[in-house]
Amino acid sequence: MAAALLCVQGPVGAPADAAEPLAIEIRHVEIGFGGTYKSGFWAPIWLTVRSPQNVRGVLEVLAPDGDGSPAAFSSLANGPESDSTFHAGEDETICVCAKIGPQQGVLSARLRDAETNNVLWQERLPTSAQEPLPAKWELVVSLGESSATVDAAEQLPHSEDHRIVAAAVTDANRVPEVWWGWEGVATIVLSTGPGSIVSKLSPAQFAALKQWVEIGGGRLVVCVGERGQDVLAADSPLVAFVPGKLVEVAPLRDLARLEELTGQPPLAAGDTARPRVARLTEVHGRVEATITGLSGEVPLLVRNSHGNGELVFLGVDCDGTVMENWPGRGRLLAAAMNDPANTSSSDAPGMRGGSRLGYDDLVGQLRMAMDHFPNVRVINITTVALLTLGYLVLIGPIDFLIQRRINWPSPITWFSFPLLIVAFCAVGWFVGRAAHGSVARANLAEVIDVDVDRQAVRGTAWIHLYGNQTSTHDVSLAVQGAPVGLTGSANGWLTWQGLPGSGLGGLAANQIGAPQLAPYAISSPGPQMTLTGLPLQIAGSKSMSALWWGATGPLEKSALTLNQYDLLEGEIVNPLPVDLDSCLLVFDEWLYRLKSLSPGQRVRLSDFDPLNLEARLQQRTIANAKDVVSPWEADSVDVPRIMQMIMFHESARGRSYTNLTHLYQGYLDMTPRVRNGRAILVGRIAQGVTQLSVDGKPLAAGSQAEPWTWVRLVLPVAKRGQP
Repeated sequence: MAAALLCVQGPVGAPADAAEPLAIEIRHVEIGFGGTYKSGFWAPIWLTVRSPQNVRGVLEVLAPDGDGSPAAFSSLANGPESDSTFHAGEDETICVCAKIGPQQGVLSARLRDAETNNVLWQERLPTSAQEPLPAKWELVVSLGESSATVDAAEQLPHSEDHRIVAAAVTDANRVPEVWWGWEGVATIVLSTGPGSIVSKLSPAQFAALKQWVEIGGGRLVVCVGERGQDVLAADSPLVAFVPGKLVEVAPLRDLARLEELTGQPPLAAGDTARPRVARLTEVHGRVEATITGLSGEVPLLVRNSHGNGELVFLGVDCDGTVMENWPGRGRLLAAAMNDPANTSSSDAPGMRGGSRLGYDDLVGQLRMAMDHFPNVRVINITTVALLTLGYLVLIGPIDFLIQRRINWPSPITWFSFPLLIVAFCAVGWFVGRAAHGSVARANLAEVIDVDVDRQAVRGTAWIHLYGNQTSTHDVSLAVQGAPVGLTGSANGWLTWQGLPGSGLGGLAANQIGAPQLAPYAISSPGPQMTLTGLPLQIAGSKSMSALWWGATGPLEKSALTLNQYDLLEGEIVNPLPVDLDSCLLVFDEWLYRLKSLSPGQRVRLSDFDPLNLEARLQQRTIANAKDVVSPWEADSVDVPRIMQMIMFHESARGRSYTNLTHLYQGYLDMTPRVRNGRAILVGRIAQGVTQLSVDGKPLAAGSQAEPWTWVRLVLPVAKRGQP
């Protein structure tokens, strides 16, 4: 399998236009994090090459998409395209971020002339890299060698299709400088022990980590112990990731508390054998564990929502010199990596209700639902069989009987037979055109998250494009951000949408040999979100996804607080310049139906009754004095209902209710946010925010269904007594 991953399916995009391809040598390849990476996600690929002569060009990686079509990713992470210089006889290392396709897919590298687009060189990558992890597995990465992270990963709950794999980055030069390089990682552990590389990270690498938390929804665990005074100095970039202010680093006195937290015997009692604990003040976030110190209770484990992700602080370093031999360190770190308030049911045994349909993840059901296009009719096998039978009967016995009845001479068959063939071809063409239409069609659904406090916005879009003929297209996506308060331009990417699992077309399925196609280009994440030369088959569709982010201006804030019953009270305001329809306010286990809100409209929560969120998501009813749960329909094509579950899957008891996982794009589940002190106002808007263009033009009127657009406003909630 590992060899199959990095072989080349023939000369896809081979340098046929170059008379003598350059003899560039690939010296070394490293993919992901210590060679570990995931299928269906962006990953950094470091290529070290040596050219026999001076040459300039754009280094690209070719990786198959979910359908097996090769896609080209360039080495340029930002800004307009520019070429790289390779000096004769010198090793050059270049990082290319690419979206990894099917597990059994293939990768290759090529050098392209930026001016003529001629391919100067292309070669298979060495077979030393391992196969990517399945899309639904969880990847945990430590910055520096961390045996505690490996122990913790083994302690976390997992299942057959949701395993947790730990990897380590031991070279600071192999830490991505763009946040999407971390896209396939669920948790990053920043240890400050002897093997840590945190002090060697550049400002760009720290900025990428920050964006990965805020935009990508990742979890960053910071372990601070004996080196706390150094790593949390006032000028340290690590200060931005700690939910409080460091006061001191002192020996841990309350050793028995560690035994309570982990179930393991305490450490030795001598001062030199005690681990050092970093004490914080002005803590913001949820304190999940404390220890007793000389100055009272000291926060040991603090969890804080930050942007779309979360920051976790652990006051001891599980890889420190004192803790390294303690058997309980894995459990302690696992507690930091697993939020007890959001116990996932994705690992609960289920019947995999969608597996018979070719998917077992909610994203697969959304993909199936969006493949139903307006004014496109599917010709079933019965119709094809009847037309074929009619054709055979007509050219055979009926043609013969008609000639006998009219008493035509036998040679007339030489004329009637081709006429019947032409007539049936015309019928087939007419039926096909009536079913497929004469223009390309598209479906688009999107979820836009607006963080009112941070003045930040993130959008996720799914686009399905249907082809009425076999051709290639240039597809682009533009963000019209006025409805959600976007100021300036948005950055993002447009790429193919994967299908997790081993169903037909899945990322873990055995891939059918695809025809030799020219690679299409996926632009590097940035202001321009384009696919150039995207192949589209007649009566076939292409599943794409986009993610973009940007900043908003100051938005009017709602005033929400908790009352003595831990229920919301106060006012909700619509800060956007558009109507919000079918509004729902979600907090913790409660749901408020607010109906519609016009721009600037305020409503008081005292006018609405709190409803149980889980009961409403499961559409419970009362029958014969019993509470009846409506079963989840895994074959439903109701996009609003599917999207509701994507947004709050764990609040509906997750897989134990739907029999589907929500792991591939699980960052869209806002359950962790509403259980960690945030309120979410959800509403639909009439106009789409992302605009699709094909070959430089918007789709023709009537060829695109009305977009499904949801906006989620993330609202702060003040505790009792807070302003």
